Amino acid sequence: MSYDEDILKWMDSHRNDIIALERKLIQTKSVNGDESQAAKLVAEECEKDGLKVELVEPAPDRVSVVARHKGTTGKPKVMWYTHYDTLPPGEESSWKHPPFSATIDDGWIYGRGANDNKTATCASIMAYRAVKNLGIKLNGDLVFARASL
Repeated sequence: MSYDEDILKWMDSHRNDIIALERKLIQTKSVNGDESQAAKLVAEECEKDGLKVELVEPAPDRVSVVARHKGTTGKPKVMWYTHYDTLPPGEESSWKHPPFSATIDDGWIYGRGANDNKTATCASIMAYRAVKNLGIKLNGDLVFARASL
């Protein structure tokens, strides 16, 4: 079986964990200007996987997370970037589901940041988790940058 197949099988068997993390990210408010709670959550998730985590706070409550994996040779070096800040929800009565509820409806997760960009944040965490848990050794270094914009 190839690594691709192994990872896809792992992801499928951890579907509920992936959904739970995505929902937790959506439920953690990170409206642009105060991303501190989302940064804390992302940092905790990265630390669970043994990543070296650094929090960068260029302005109060504008917190970005940099998490690093040291490969066996350090080459190539790859950076995977995403963001977890969101726009304000606007008028909450205009939402089909409350913006920070992460409601699952007809197979879809609804909430502020569900497609921009908390899904990519969840995906990067879970993809690394799959590689780690499958014991796949990486030659290169990985740097995950999850930032407020």
